[in-house]
Amino acid sequence: MYEQVKSDRNKKAAGIGKNLPCTDIELKLAKKTNPSATINNLISCCFKNVALKDMNYEKLKAINSDVLENIHEYVNHIHAPTVIPQTKFSAAISLKCRHIRSEEKHRNGVSTVSKHKQKSKKNQTYSSNNHEDRNQKRSKATNEILIEDMDQDKENSDDII
Repeated sequence: MYEQVKSDRNKKAAGIGKNLPCTDIELKLAKKTNPSATINNLISCCFKNVALKDMNYEKLKAINSDVLENIHEYVNHIHAPTVIPQTKFSAAISLKCRHIRSEEKHRNGVSTVSKHKQKSKKNQTYSSNNHEDRNQKRSKATNEILIEDMDQDKENSDDII
């Protein structure tokens, strides 16, 4: 029974795979254990002539919605019984496109991540300087209190003698 269901699922996946603009080898190489990774690989295979860095799910859908529907159906079949909801499918595609943009910026020396790190580091330096200033003020105040206490102790000891 299980073997028959598996065989039927493979036949359906093969039929859907023929509707995709990829070779059989590309389809086999695209399949990963993680459905999102499979989606990313299939998007790269099926949209070879499209600059994915300028795209997101909605733009790709406007270009060729049939291919996206076939990819979604194919991924659902090869990763069954896991069902990939439309929201996860579209999010994986948009994230892939955003990742490509980020990689290109990084290669060109303009990394949004490094800018964020620089800004964060600057804020940390500023806050650590404030922290050091506060510590110095506290220790100075503590030293003054200790000196006053010592003076009072001296006066008290003089009174006792």
